[in-house]
Amino acid sequence: MMSTSKTLKASGLTADSRKGRQATDLFRDAYNAVALDEDCGQHFNENPAVAPALRELIRRYSMPVAAPEGGRIHVVRVPVNPAREWQEAIDAAGPNTGKDWDVRKVGDQYPPQTGQVEEREVILVNFGKSIPNGQYALDWAKPFGIKPSDPRKVFAVGEHKTELHRELGVDAMAVVSLIPCSFGGDRRVPLSWWSRSGRSSDLYWFDDVFNDDCWFAFSRE
Repeated sequence: MMSTSKTLKASGLTADSRKGRQATDLFRDAYNAVALDEDCGQHFNENPAVAPALRELIRRYSMPVAAPEGGRIHVVRVPVNPAREWQEAIDAAGPNTGKDWDVRKVGDQYPPQTGQVEEREVILVNFGKSIPNGQYALDWAKPFGIKPSDPRKVFAVGEHKTELHRELGVDAMAVVSLIPCSFGGDRRVPLSWWSRSGRSSDLYWFDDVFNDDCWFAFSRE
């Protein structure tokens, strides 16, 4: 079984690529237009808030999708192992998952895939309200050409973003894979859960109401 500690394959644009140089030209033009004096320029250079603000600006305005009205979008990049064994992936994402929980009983419907550990983008979408079912989220995503992330990507978010709820300023949240399985005669979907009491993984009902603490995982790949 491949370990997520292995070196990840490099991906993404850099500031030296053609599109990256176009972006740095935009920054140069904007910087020149502000016409900072020496003191303001020095404060800008030394301000620790500048780098994270720039990263957030790049993420926000490079997105191929717009957040739902009243909702939010948050993008993460995490190492994903498509070949990881189901129980191992669950335990890494949710150390508080019970040994007899339903999510542990559907691994045969999500078999491991061949492939190496690679960093993957996951687009997390929150509607800012309860939605009637999982199909509502899929219908919203379809015009943007994004697809639901598979459960191992969701579990990877749980594993590598252990403080995601605090990062997003919420007490509790779920990240949901909208790729359903069949269990107990119902369509169910895997999720990872964060709260003050810890992290866990489980199944939810695809055709039931999802509360406003749910973030749905999508991918451009």
